[in-house]
Amino acid sequence: MSKKGNKKETSFILKKGGIALSVKAGGMVTQYLFVFVVARMLGPGALGSFTLSFTVLQLLAIVGLLGLDNLLTRKVAAAKAAERPADIKSAHLTSIKITSITSVILSVLLFISADFIANSIFHKPQMTTHLKVMCFALAPFVFINIHAAAFRGMKNMIGFTFYKAIIPVLNVAFIFIGYYTALNISPTLGYAISCGLVMILYSIAWKKYSHSYEVGVVETTSKKEMVIESLPMMITGSIFFILNWIDNLVIGVYRTEIEVGLYDTAFKIASASAMILMAINAIQGPTFAEYHSKNDI
Repeated sequence: MSKKGNKKETSFILKKGGIALSVKAGGMVTQYLFVFVVARMLGPGALGSFTLSFTVLQLLAIVGLLGLDNLLTRKVAAAKAAERPADIKSAHLTSIKITSITSVILSVLLFISADFIANSIFHKPQMTTHLKVMCFALAPFVFINIHAAAFRGMKNMIGFTFYKAIIPVLNVAFIFIGYYTALNISPTLGYAISCGLVMILYSIAWKKYSHSYEVGVVETTSKKEMVIESLPMMITGSIFFILNWIDNLVIGVYRTEIEVGLYDTAFKIASASAMILMAINAIQGPTFAEYHSKNDI
Protein backbone atom coordinates (compact mmCIF):
# COMPACT_ATOMS: atom_id res chain seq x y z
CA MET A 1 0.00 0.00 0.00
CA SER A 2 1.29 3.47 -0.90
CA LYS A 3 2.06 6.16 1.64
CA LYS A 4 -1.03 8.01 0.45
CA GLY A 5 -3.11 4.91 1.05
CA ASN A 6 -1.57 4.45 4.48
CA LYS A 7 -2.42 8.03 5.43
CA LYS A 8 -5.98 7.56 4.18
CA GLU A 9 -6.46 4.39 6.22
CA THR A 10 -4.90 6.00 9.30
CA SER A 11 -7.23 8.95 8.95
CA PHE A 12 -10.22 6.63 8.57
CA ILE A 13 -9.28 4.55 11.61
CA LEU A 14 -8.74 7.68 13.71
CA LYS A 15 -12.03 9.20 12.57
CA LYS A 16 -14.15 6.09 13.16
CA GLY A 17 -12.18 5.18 16.28
CA GLY A 18 -12.74 8.70 17.57
CA ILE A 19 -16.49 8.32 17.10
CA ALA A 20 -16.44 4.97 18.88
CA LEU A 21 -14.29 6.48 21.64
CA SER A 22 -16.72 9.36 22.13
CA VAL A 23 -19.74 7.08 22.38
CA LYS A 24 -17.79 4.62 24.53
CA ALA A 25 -16.79 7.44 26.88
CA GLY A 26 -20.41 8.51 27.09
CA GLY A 27 -21.37 4.91 27.81
CA MET A 28 -18.85 4.67 30.64
CA VAL A 29 -20.14 7.91 32.12
CA THR A 30 -23.71 6.59 32.10
CA GLN A 31 -22.54 3.30 33.62
CA TYR A 32 -20.79 5.19 36.40
CA LEU A 33 -24.00 7.19 36.88
CA PHE A 34 -25.95 3.95 37.18
CA VAL A 35 -23.48 2.52 39.70
CA PHE A 36 -23.53 5.74 41.74
CA VAL A 37 -27.33 5.95 41.82
CA VAL A 38 -27.85 2.29 42.75
CA ALA A 39 -25.12 2.30 45.41
CA ARG A 40 -26.27 5.57 47.01
CA MET A 41 -30.03 5.05 46.79
CA LEU A 42 -30.37 1.27 47.15
CA GLY A 43 -27.03 0.23 48.67
CA PRO A 44 -24.06 -1.86 47.45
CA GLY A 45 -26.03 -5.05 48.13
CA ALA A 46 -28.56 -4.14 45.45
CA LEU A 47 -25.69 -3.35 43.09
CA GLY A 48 -24.13 -6.74 43.86
CA SER A 49 -27.40 -8.57 43.13
CA PHE A 50 -27.69 -6.76 39.82
CA THR A 51 -24.06 -7.48 38.92
CA LEU A 52 -24.42 -11.21 39.52
CA SER A 53 -27.74 -11.38 37.65
CA PHE A 54 -26.27 -9.40 34.76
CA THR A 55 -23.24 -11.72 34.65
CA VAL A 56 -25.54 -14.74 34.32
CA LEU A 57 -27.45 -12.89 31.59
CA GLN A 58 -24.28 -12.20 29.63
CA LEU A 59 -23.13 -15.80 29.92
CA LEU A 60 -26.44 -17.08 28.55
CA ALA A 61 -26.43 -14.39 25.86
CA ILE A 62 -23.12 -15.74 24.53
CA VAL A 63 -24.76 -19.13 24.11
CA GLY A 64 -27.89 -17.55 22.63
CA LEU A 65 -25.88 -15.56 20.10
CA LEU A 66 -23.93 -18.66 19.00
CA GLY A 67 -21.15 -16.35 17.81
CA LEU A 68 -23.50 -14.93 15.16
CA ASP A 69 -22.85 -11.35 16.25
CA ASN A 70 -19.16 -11.61 15.29
CA LEU A 71 -19.96 -13.56 12.12
CA LEU A 72 -22.62 -11.03 11.12
CA THR A 73 -20.12 -8.18 11.45
CA ARG A 74 -17.78 -10.01 9.11
CA LYS A 75 -20.46 -10.90 6.56
CA VAL A 76 -21.99 -7.42 6.54
CA ALA A 77 -18.57 -5.77 6.10
CA ALA A 78 -17.69 -8.15 3.23
CA ALA A 79 -21.07 -7.68 1.53
CA LYS A 80 -20.82 -3.90 1.87
CA ALA A 81 -17.35 -3.93 0.31
CA ALA A 82 -18.63 -6.07 -2.59
CA GLU A 83 -21.75 -3.86 -2.93
CA ARG A 84 -24.15 -6.76 -2.31
CA PRO A 85 -26.96 -5.20 -0.23
CA ALA A 86 -29.13 -8.29 -0.60
CA ASP A 87 -26.50 -10.35 1.23
CA ILE A 88 -26.46 -7.81 4.07
CA LYS A 89 -30.19 -8.12 4.64
CA SER A 90 -30.10 -11.89 4.22
CA ALA A 91 -27.33 -12.39 6.80
CA HIS A 92 -29.12 -10.09 9.25
CA LEU A 93 -32.49 -11.81 8.78
CA THR A 94 -30.97 -15.28 9.18
CA SER A 95 -29.16 -14.24 12.37
CA ILE A 96 -32.39 -12.83 13.83
CA LYS A 97 -34.30 -16.03 13.04
CA ILE A 98 -31.69 -18.29 14.65
CA THR A 99 -31.22 -16.20 17.78
CA SER A 100 -34.99 -15.84 18.21
CA ILE A 101 -35.16 -19.57 18.85
CA THR A 102 -32.05 -19.87 21.04
CA SER A 103 -32.83 -16.82 23.19
CA VAL A 104 -36.40 -17.90 23.91
CA ILE A 105 -35.27 -21.41 24.88
CA LEU A 106 -32.57 -20.02 27.19
CA SER A 107 -35.02 -17.54 28.73
CA VAL A 108 -37.37 -20.38 29.67
CA LEU A 109 -34.48 -22.43 31.06
CA LEU A 110 -33.28 -19.46 33.15
CA PHE A 111 -36.75 -18.93 34.57
CA ILE A 112 -37.08 -22.60 35.50
CA SER A 113 -33.57 -22.90 36.98
CA ALA A 114 -33.50 -19.50 38.75
CA ASP A 115 -34.14 -21.05 42.15
CA PHE A 116 -31.39 -23.66 41.69
CA ILE A 117 -28.83 -21.07 40.52
CA ALA A 118 -29.62 -18.71 43.40
CA ASN A 119 -29.63 -21.33 46.16
CA SER A 120 -27.27 -24.09 45.05
CA ILE A 121 -24.63 -22.10 43.14
CA PHE A 122 -24.56 -18.62 44.66
CA HIS A 123 -26.17 -19.54 48.01
CA LYS A 124 -28.24 -16.36 47.85
CA PRO A 125 -31.99 -17.15 47.89
CA GLN A 126 -32.87 -13.48 47.35
CA MET A 127 -31.31 -13.70 43.86
CA THR A 128 -34.13 -15.92 42.60
CA THR A 129 -36.43 -12.99 41.84
CA HIS A 130 -33.67 -11.04 40.11
CA LEU A 131 -32.79 -14.00 37.87
CA LYS A 132 -36.44 -14.56 36.95
CA VAL A 133 -36.77 -10.90 36.00
CA MET A 134 -33.55 -11.08 33.95
CA CYS A 135 -34.98 -13.91 31.85
CA PHE A 136 -37.28 -11.31 30.25
CA ALA A 137 -34.23 -9.21 29.32
CA LEU A 138 -32.34 -12.08 27.66
CA ALA A 139 -34.06 -12.11 24.25
CA PRO A 140 -34.06 -8.30 23.88
CA PHE A 141 -30.38 -8.21 24.92
CA VAL A 142 -29.52 -10.82 22.26
CA PHE A 143 -31.45 -8.94 19.56
CA ILE A 144 -29.76 -5.67 20.50
CA ASN A 145 -26.35 -7.32 20.07
CA ILE A 146 -27.35 -8.70 16.66
CA HIS A 147 -28.46 -5.26 15.46
CA ALA A 148 -25.34 -3.64 16.95
CA ALA A 149 -23.15 -6.19 15.13
CA ALA A 150 -24.86 -5.31 11.85
CA PHE A 151 -24.21 -1.61 12.44
CA ARG A 152 -20.59 -2.44 13.25
CA GLY A 153 -20.26 -4.30 9.94
CA MET A 154 -21.55 -1.18 8.19
CA LYS A 155 -18.87 0.79 10.11
CA ASN A 156 -21.56 2.76 11.88
CA MET A 157 -19.87 3.15 15.25
CA ILE A 158 -22.73 5.11 16.81
CA GLY A 159 -25.17 2.30 16.07
CA PHE A 160 -22.67 -0.25 17.35
CA THR A 161 -22.03 1.31 20.76
CA PHE A 162 -25.07 3.51 21.44
CA TYR A 163 -27.02 0.92 23.42
CA LYS A 164 -24.24 0.71 26.02
CA ALA A 165 -24.80 4.38 26.77
CA ILE A 166 -28.59 4.59 26.63
CA ILE A 167 -29.57 1.48 28.64
CA PRO A 168 -27.93 2.68 31.92
CA VAL A 169 -29.63 6.09 31.53
CA LEU A 170 -33.04 4.50 31.07
CA ASN A 171 -32.39 2.18 33.99
CA VAL A 172 -31.49 5.12 36.24
CA ALA A 173 -34.71 6.84 35.19
CA PHE A 174 -36.76 3.79 36.16
CA ILE A 175 -34.91 3.49 39.48
CA PHE A 176 -35.75 7.13 40.26
CA ILE A 177 -39.39 6.51 39.36
CA GLY A 178 -39.50 3.48 41.63
CA TYR A 179 -37.69 5.24 44.47
CA TYR A 180 -39.93 8.29 44.56
CA THR A 181 -43.23 6.51 43.87
CA ALA A 182 -45.04 3.48 45.21
CA LEU A 183 -43.71 1.37 42.33
CA ASN A 184 -41.18 -1.30 43.26
CA ILE A 185 -38.66 -1.09 40.42
CA SER A 186 -35.42 -2.91 41.12
CA PRO A 187 -32.28 -2.41 38.98
CA THR A 188 -32.93 -5.77 37.30
CA LEU A 189 -36.52 -4.86 36.45
CA GLY A 190 -35.40 -1.45 35.21
CA TYR A 191 -32.77 -3.18 33.06
CA ALA A 192 -35.32 -5.59 31.58
CA ILE A 193 -37.67 -2.74 30.65
CA SER A 194 -34.78 -0.69 29.25
CA CYS A 195 -33.63 -3.60 27.08
CA GLY A 196 -37.13 -4.00 25.69
CA LEU A 197 -37.35 -0.32 24.77
CA VAL A 198 -33.86 -0.21 23.25
CA MET A 199 -34.56 -3.39 21.26
CA ILE A 200 -37.57 -1.66 19.66
CA LEU A 201 -35.45 1.44 19.00
CA TYR A 202 -32.70 -0.61 17.34
CA SER A 203 -35.19 -2.56 15.22
CA ILE A 204 -36.67 0.69 13.90
CA ALA A 205 -33.23 2.24 13.37
CA TRP A 206 -31.92 -0.76 11.43
CA LYS A 207 -35.08 -0.96 9.33
CA LYS A 208 -34.73 2.68 8.30
CA TYR A 209 -30.97 2.38 7.85
CA SER A 210 -31.17 -0.75 5.69
CA HIS A 211 -33.97 0.76 3.56
CA SER A 212 -31.34 2.98 2.00
CA TYR A 213 -30.54 -0.14 -0.04
CA GLU A 214 -33.50 -0.60 -2.35
CA VAL A 215 -33.53 -4.39 -2.49
CA GLY A 216 -35.94 -7.02 -1.33
CA VAL A 217 -35.14 -9.34 1.55
CA VAL A 218 -34.25 -12.70 0.07
CA GLU A 219 -32.81 -15.25 2.47
CA THR A 220 -29.81 -16.52 0.53
CA THR A 221 -27.80 -17.46 3.61
CA SER A 222 -28.11 -21.01 4.95
CA LYS A 223 -28.94 -21.21 8.66
CA LYS A 224 -26.94 -24.40 9.04
CA GLU A 225 -23.86 -22.96 7.34
CA MET A 226 -24.01 -19.80 9.46
CA VAL A 227 -24.26 -21.76 12.70
CA ILE A 228 -21.38 -24.07 11.74
CA GLU A 229 -19.27 -21.04 10.83
CA SER A 230 -20.20 -19.07 13.95
CA LEU A 231 -19.73 -21.77 16.62
CA PRO A 232 -15.92 -21.35 16.82
CA MET A 233 -16.56 -17.64 17.42
CA MET A 234 -18.93 -18.53 20.25
CA ILE A 235 -16.23 -20.66 21.86
CA THR A 236 -13.77 -17.78 21.57
CA GLY A 237 -16.36 -15.41 23.02
CA SER A 238 -16.99 -17.80 25.90
CA ILE A 239 -13.29 -17.89 26.76
CA PHE A 240 -13.12 -14.10 26.58
CA PHE A 241 -16.17 -13.86 28.86
CA ILE A 242 -14.66 -16.25 31.40
CA LEU A 243 -11.42 -14.27 31.47
CA ASN A 244 -13.28 -11.02 32.06
CA TRP A 245 -16.12 -12.08 34.35
CA ILE A 246 -14.89 -15.11 36.30
CA ASP A 247 -13.89 -12.81 39.16
CA ASN A 248 -17.48 -11.62 39.68
CA LEU A 249 -18.79 -15.19 39.55
CA VAL A 250 -16.25 -16.51 42.06
CA ILE A 251 -16.76 -13.58 44.43
CA GLY A 252 -20.51 -14.07 44.07
CA VAL A 253 -20.23 -17.71 45.12
CA TYR A 254 -17.95 -17.21 48.12
CA ARG A 255 -18.61 -13.66 49.29
CA THR A 256 -21.59 -11.41 49.99
CA GLU A 257 -23.56 -9.31 47.50
CA ILE A 258 -22.22 -6.16 49.16
CA GLU A 259 -18.64 -7.21 48.44
CA VAL A 260 -19.59 -8.02 44.85
CA GLY A 261 -21.03 -4.52 44.47
CA LEU A 262 -17.94 -2.86 45.94
CA TYR A 263 -15.58 -4.91 43.79
CA ASP A 264 -17.53 -4.29 40.58
CA THR A 265 -17.53 -0.54 41.23
CA ALA A 266 -13.75 -0.49 41.68
CA PHE A 267 -13.28 -2.64 38.57
CA LYS A 268 -15.43 -0.38 36.40
CA ILE A 269 -13.44 2.67 37.44
CA ALA A 270 -10.12 0.92 36.73
CA SER A 271 -11.31 -0.36 33.32
CA ALA A 272 -11.51 3.21 32.00
CA SER A 273 -7.82 2.88 31.10
CA ALA A 274 -8.68 0.41 28.30
CA MET A 275 -11.24 2.70 26.65
CA ILE A 276 -9.00 3.83 23.75
CA LEU A 277 -8.02 0.25 22.92
CA MET A 278 -11.67 -0.86 22.84
CA ALA A 279 -12.60 2.06 20.60
CA ILE A 280 -9.88 1.24 18.04
CA ASN A 281 -10.74 -2.47 18.13
CA ALA A 282 -14.38 -1.62 17.36
CA ILE A 283 -13.52 -0.29 13.89
CA GLN A 284 -10.62 -2.65 13.19
CA GLY A 285 -12.87 -5.74 13.07
CA PRO A 286 -15.08 -4.75 10.11
CA THR A 287 -12.10 -3.13 8.35
CA PHE A 288 -10.10 -6.38 8.48
CA ALA A 289 -13.18 -8.32 7.30
CA GLU A 290 -13.57 -5.98 4.33
CA TYR A 291 -9.94 -6.40 3.26
CA HIS A 292 -10.14 -10.17 3.72
CA SER A 293 -13.18 -10.33 1.42
CA LYS A 294 -11.10 -8.55 -1.25
CA ASN A 295 -8.12 -10.90 -0.71
CA ASP A 296 -6.11 -7.81 0.24
CA ILE A 297 -3.64 -8.88 2.90
